[in-house]
Amino acid sequence: MKTKILSPGRPFANRTVSTASLMSRSPFTRISAEGLNERLIVIIAITWIAVIALSLAWNRHQAGKSSVSFAKAQARASYEKDLVYRRWSALHGGVYVPATEATPPNPYLAHLPDRDLVTTGGRQLTLVNPAYMTRQVHDLGREQYGIQGHITSDRPLNPDNRADPWETEALKSFVTGTEEIVSMQTTEGKPYLRLMRPLVTEKSCLKCHAAQGYTEGDIRGGISVTVPFSTYAETAGEQRMVLLFAHLLIGGLGLLGLWKGNTILRSSQAALSKSDERHVRILQTAMDGFWVIDSQGRIVEVNQTYCRMTGYSARELLTMKVSELEAVTGDSANGMQKIETRDEGRFESRHRRKDGTTFDVEISIQDKSATDGQSVAFLRDITERINAEREKKNLQLQLQHAQKLEAIGTLAGGIAHDFNNILGAILGYAEMARDDCPAESMLEHDIDQVIQAANRAKDLVKQILAFSRQAKTEIIPLQPGIMVTETLNLLRSSLPATIAIAQDIDRDAGPILADPTQIHQILMNLCTNSFHAMEDMGGTLFVSVKSVAFLREDLVNVPDIQPGPFVQLTIKDTGSGFPPEIRDRIFDPYFTTKEAGKGTGMGLAIVHGIVKSYGGFITCDSQLGQGTIFRINLPIAEEQDLPDVQPLEPIQLGTERILFIDDEEFLIDMSRNMLERLGYKVTVRTSSLEALHTFRNQPEMFDLVITDQTMPGMTGIDLARRMMQIRPKVPIILCTGYSPLISEEKAKAMGIKGFALKPLSKSSISAIIREVLDAE
Repeated sequence: MKTKILSPGRPFANRTVSTASLMSRSPFTRISAEGLNERLIVIIAITWIAVIALSLAWNRHQAGKSSVSFAKAQARASYEKDLVYRRWSALHGGVYVPATEATPPNPYLAHLPDRDLVTTGGRQLTLVNPAYMTRQVHDLGREQYGIQGHITSDRPLNPDNRADPWETEALKSFVTGTEEIVSMQTTEGKPYLRLMRPLVTEKSCLKCHAAQGYTEGDIRGGISVTVPFSTYAETAGEQRMVLLFAHLLIGGLGLLGLWKGNTILRSSQAALSKSDERHVRILQTAMDGFWVIDSQGRIVEVNQTYCRMTGYSARELLTMKVSELEAVTGDSANGMQKIETRDEGRFESRHRRKDGTTFDVEISIQDKSATDGQSVAFLRDITERINAEREKKNLQLQLQHAQKLEAIGTLAGGIAHDFNNILGAILGYAEMARDDCPAESMLEHDIDQVIQAANRAKDLVKQILAFSRQAKTEIIPLQPGIMVTETLNLLRSSLPATIAIAQDIDRDAGPILADPTQIHQILMNLCTNSFHAMEDMGGTLFVSVKSVAFLREDLVNVPDIQPGPFVQLTIKDTGSGFPPEIRDRIFDPYFTTKEAGKGTGMGLAIVHGIVKSYGGFITCDSQLGQGTIFRINLPIAEEQDLPDVQPLEPIQLGTERILFIDDEEFLIDMSRNMLERLGYKVTVRTSSLEALHTFRNQPEMFDLVITDQTMPGMTGIDLARRMMQIRPKVPIILCTGYSPLISEEKAKAMGIKGFALKPLSKSSISAIIREVLDAE
């Protein structure tokens, strides 16, 4: 059954009142007090009364239909209940009840051998079939609720189930496919609603009715329900009375409101005129600018706020078009085109002031060209918001850059551990091979080069960790020429073949006091900038390092710098260059001429800050189409600033017993050979758990324990802690290639005697062993 819900219509359409009419004094579309004459009031009143009358008639009719629907629903519910009871009984093959006068054995079931039963207690039971049970339920329903139910058939077994004339007609209609018969009847002066539905033969019904020739699915009768309608009729009558009083009240209030509205409308005309004047004053003094423009884009009205925004007077603006105020030609025209098919639109533009400067505006336009050909526009200065958004974008780029550096640092830390282990093996085996070489032989010279390269690689790992902020940085004396050479060798593989590298490097220039990582950062920043400048056309990258001396007159433009000897690093490219106005801003934070994704504007600012912190200065020369030259000048360190050179200590030997633990097999073999050459008796373990088991069995067997920090199963620091629980004063040296979890301070605070950073040379490991053992 489908229900159609009727939604009330909208008696009043939405209206938009153009503000332009207030500013230009064009007529409003209004219902004036003079136009609302007596004849119009009568027409509205008659129409209102007719609407109320129609609504009352409709609702009274619906109240009657609702009462019939409720009675019909009650009848259907009763039918469904009877059908469920009957179906339940049929599924169980009937129900056995005590045989009484009210329920004697059913003669129509005499053909069933198990119609009557006697319980073990001697109680006589008889089978009640579904039809008999349904009839008894109908009798109870009639006594308690007044609802009369009747099961009937055109071939009833029980004569009491014969159909009356109304039911007979209903049974005939079921044969033609009708599923439900409903009608109103009057009996003894009282109204009743009668409903009847067919009774379909189910499989469980054949126990009793198969003998009549019925098969599953046949219609063998029906169940009729008779519901007293008096209560529903009374309820419908009460609803009709309520509807009558409600409609009379609504109608009266409507007529009263019509009369009152007419009175109020007459008195509001004067107030509306005053309101128009007030709106004009508000628009003139609003914080946002205000326009009225015609279909040709000419300004026909403007407020003082927009005059202050632009510096033009109202008289000047009223002679101008929108296009004359645009800093970017076509912004407003494009915006107007976007909103031609809509009533309102919003877009951003850039306008030019009278003095030539520009500012960003947000324009909200209400298009009224369909009525008077004019459009209303509100303009808000959003320059500060745009600047804030740009600043936010720059901050986001900085955050992304910081996150990239953090990721690089994490990666560098992981690589440093494994790479230091590899360097340790290279350095250790090379030193042992050198010991076996004939003095002053070519083989000794070659192995010295391997050792030197391994030490340079060790320093390079330290620089990578420092650059990624995974290790402490320090100012040390260094020869910049050596660092520049190494950096160019590293950079050469990343540059395309279209860019050549030329160099003139004095490796003896210096020394300077600086952080190697920051010098590396300066070189990479400037060389990367040169690469981007030559990326499209190719060219030559020239790098030089030399010593220079500046006099007082040479430093007129850099008054904070003291004269004296300097190391000058020059980086020159043959790229596109840039104009003088750009050159004055290149060291400003966030300033960049690169496209999105190639720079954040922080590189040169960082370079400038580093050079200045070392007491140096940087200059830049560039011309369009002729390339760019950067010169970094760093003061040479004076002799008193240089640390004293410590003489190399001789390699110290020993005879103590050492337990050496590391999970790398190649380091185990190399370290055992090195320590045994130094005279020590060495026991090695590749597992921290095995080492702990060995130490627990014989804790006094070892004079010294050397353990790696990063190992599976148990870290070196945990292993040391457990060993000291077994033997509190055992000397332990903790080694690590890199670990963010431990430092020398933390290790010694826990009672560990020595702390060593990989890779370890023979001299360094022998020195720290003797330092720890001799201190005992």
